[in-house]
Amino acid sequence: MSKRRVGIDYLRGVCILIVVFVHTVTFLGMPLRLTMFMEGIFLNGFYIISGYIYSSKTYEISIGQQIKRKIIHLGGLYIVLSILGIALQMLMSFFDKYHYISVHYSGWGLLGKNIVMALTLNGVGPLWFLPILCIANIFIIIVQKASDKCKYIIMCISIVLGTVAHEVIGIYMSSVKGNIASQLMLLADRIIVGIIFVSLGYIIGQLLKMYNYSIAQLLVSIVLMAITMALALWFKLPAHYIFSTLLVLLVAVLIDRINVHKIIRTIFKPLSYMGENSMYIMFVHYFIWAPIGFNLIKKDWKDFSFLVNAELFLFVVCLTIITTFIIRKSKCVRHLFGEEKYFERIIARDK
Repeated sequence: MSKRRVGIDYLRGVCILIVVFVHTVTFLGMPLRLTMFMEGIFLNGFYIISGYIYSSKTYEISIGQQIKRKIIHLGGLYIVLSILGIALQMLMSFFDKYHYISVHYSGWGLLGKNIVMALTLNGVGPLWFLPILCIANIFIIIVQKASDKCKYIIMCISIVLGTVAHEVIGIYMSSVKGNIASQLMLLADRIIVGIIFVSLGYIIGQLLKMYNYSIAQLLVSIVLMAITMALALWFKLPAHYIFSTLLVLLVAVLIDRINVHKIIRTIFKPLSYMGENSMYIMFVHYFIWAPIGFNLIKKDWKDFSFLVNAELFLFVVCLTIITTFIIRKSKCVRHLFGEEKYFERIIARDK
């Protein structure tokens, strides 16, 4: 078994904590630029990690088999969880006194809306993340087979044009009329963002490997990126999220490079656990604890103080970790979320 990358697990843990945070409380009482920073690594962190990991991977199987593996894993998970999510939302809609499920839809209307969301790959709840991650990974799988010069040109063009397209879509999104049209536009925007960040992660991984950065050089890069990010946040530049995401990735790489003391690893074990099981936690939280919380507790979080919000957040995090630990004991659930041996058997049948 290969050694786990501690820093990457920590980064995944931070990203999933932000996911739980925004679904549990609000950005109540937080400075604007801090919320901008958190939004920058909200889910983008997962994309950039994916690209970074791909930069160090080597495969003996063909491109077609790699793509098939991704589609079976993420696509199959998307279909099963979409069906479960739609059924759960329909059931919970009967008890949804604070319109947590939907402000505008109920009954057959809610069912139709969820079917449209699923078919346009925008998913039920957070499930849109799965097809976007799948598409972004397929992009990397295909592009990395090109010559070195060609693939870097393609990725750099994708980053520049994608960033511009994302900002333009953000300006005109509200003017798009029609449920399906708006969902397709939203899907396009999410695909663009996914490709931007997997490309960034891949390029950073390749640069670090190519030039074999020392810890000192990595520290200098982190300081320069932190300054750039701070300036971007201060002046509220449109692409500020790129610099914040790059910064946290570089910090994660630095943690991987240094020998983290056992005491520190023990202290941050819960964060590491959340990183290792981030996919489980995302769905456990969104489909179980977030809906229950919104229906048992008043939805208007503005009535709560910052301290109460913080206590509630920690309570929900603990519940989410415990629930994840329990359901992960199920062999069926582990296969659904992608056990390595399961996919090795699928690939073996193709050979």
